[in-house]
Amino acid sequence: MNWRSVADVFRNDPDTGCYGVGTGWEGPQHYLGEYLRGVLPDRPSTEWYTFDEAEELRLANHRGREWAKIEAQHAGGTESE
Repeated sequence: MNWRSVADVFRNDPDTGCYGVGTGWEGPQHYLGEYLRGVLPDRPSTEWYTFDEAEELRLANHRGREWAKIEAQHAGGTESE
């Protein structure tokens, strides 16, 4: 599987390091992992999820840093396929 974002629009901000904040699959994939590990309840998210702007920003920044690492590896020719 080739990991590419499906987001149409990203907000990249080199001053804050906030990269890749978009509408791709990266956010939901985090929650899928939490669900599969049993961290999240086995109920519809509308019954338990509460938006936490600080936490979502932290997760977006984390995803951005991880994507930046992958892009740097790819640019350096060290990506394994």
